[in-house]
Amino acid sequence: MADTIPRVTVNTTWQALSALTGLAAGTAIKIQHVGGNFVDIVIDATIPSSANNTNGEKIRTGGWFTVAAGENDVWVKTSSPTLGLTASLSVQANA
Repeated sequence: MADTIPRVTVNTTWQALSALTGLAAGTAIKIQHVGGNFVDIVIDATIPSSANNTNGEKIRTGGWFTVAAGENDVWVKTSSPTLGLTASLSVQANA
């Protein structure tokens, strides 16, 4: 069975999921949004260039996002300060 990492909290600043979870970039993972604001997700080698980057996906509570092995780092942040400043994600290695 895949290892589940303790839930992580994201805010309105881009954060590398590898830094939040300890899983190396390039690891196949499944991300579940478990509560709070919408979350923007971008897969890239470097931090997205602006707070309003739209080159990714948006997930809401209950949503899932799967990242294949070998991908660049996964960057996450909440979408809108007007909806709340944080969100909670459950992340597991997708072996």
